[in-house]
Parts: sequence; structure tokens; C-alpha cells
Amino acid sequence: MTVLEFRALLNTWIANSWLANHKFSCDDSLLKQAIKTFKIDYQRWFPDDFDIDPLKLSNTPQLISMLLYRVSRIIYINNLSSTNYDVWGGEKTLFLS
Repeated sequence: MTVLEFRALLNTWIANSWLANHKFSCDDSLLKQAIKTFKIDYQRWFPDDFDIDPLKLSNTPQLISMLLYRVSRIIYINNLSSTNYDVWGGEKTLFLS
């Protein structure tokens, strides 16, 4: 699944949910990373599939939630690394010599 295919699928899900009035934006590199990680999860369910089938994905709610979790996690980690907070909570400690 490419980033463009994922964006199209996500737009369909958003349009059919209560999130229709909300805008989602995310860098393509983060989505690509999330899709790559999710592919392992997907292949546990469909071991014979080489690539992610959007129809099978849409018909398996457990996988939808896993994919959205992967995207959320990548965004969260990326935002933490660009701010002054540690992944485990609290402010980063700077050691000055």
C-alpha cells in the first residue's frame, strides 16, 4: 500500500464517520514509516498477501484500529522528539559540563 492509497482510504473512513468535519494532516514520510510497520501486523492476518489489500483491510476492523494506532504512535514519537519532552514523560534533562 502506498501513501496515496492510504490517504484515499483514510479519507473514505473519515467521510463516513463523525470526524468528517476534522482535517487530518501528516507528513508522507511518517505515514510511509507507519505503513511499513503495520505491514507485519497485516501479514499475521493474511500471510499469503505480499501487499496490503485495502478491501481486506476495510473489512477487518481489528486491522483498521491497528493501522491507525501505528500512525498515531509515529506522529506522537515524532512530535516528542521535536519538543522539549521525554518519551517517558516530563521535561528532558540537559547535562551541561
